[in-house]
Parts: sequence; C-alpha cells; structure tokens
Amino acid sequence: SGFPGIIHGGILAALADELMANCLLGLKRKLAVSLRIDLRWMRPAKVGEVVYGKSSIALSIGPMSWVRASLFDEKGRELVRSTGVFYQPRTAQLERMTRVAVPAELRSFLR
Repeated sequence: SGFPGIIHGGILAALADELMANCLLGLKRKLAVSLRIDLRWMRPAKVGEVVYGKSSIALSIGPMSWVRASLFDEKGRELVRSTGVFYQPRTAQLERMTRVAVPAELRSFLR
C-alpha cells in the first residue's frame, strides 16, 4: 500500500497498463507494448477491496493502437481513467527491445 489503507497509485497504473495491453491481446490477438500511458486518479482505492476494469480499443492504424481503460471499485465508482498508445512489434524488434528470445508459443501473436 501507499498511504495507510490505500493502494499505491503505481500499482493501479501497472494494472491499467496490463488491462489495456490485454484488451489488444483479447480483441486483436496481438501482443503490444505500451509507448505512452496517461492516467487520471479519480478516487483512492482501498486495500482489501476488489478492483474491476473495463477497456476498449479507440483506434488502430497498422501496428499502432490507442486504447482506453478504467478501474472501478466494488460499488462501481471509477478509481482510475487511462488512455494509452500501444505498438505491436515484430518478433525481431521485441527480441532486440527485451534482449530475450520470444518463446515459440507467443510468436503467432506478433507481426
């Protein structure tokens, strides 16, 4: 936690990032890396409460996608509002960026 009883904002930022990337994986069947993320914290998230998320693709042009996501508390109140720009790399690009070989089972999700 950050402030006592409140989930650290960085954890919520990471959750929003993953939610947007997984939106692309689920809807476009493509792995993508975040190039830019903008976040707006609407209200504090309490430790121990369930956090829900919702995301959608706003626009995709070639390997670029603009994605939106929001995180909500158990009562449906918006905690975080985020937008992101994501890039779908080719296998060789991802390997250069990460310095790790892409596993065979993930190669079909890359350009």
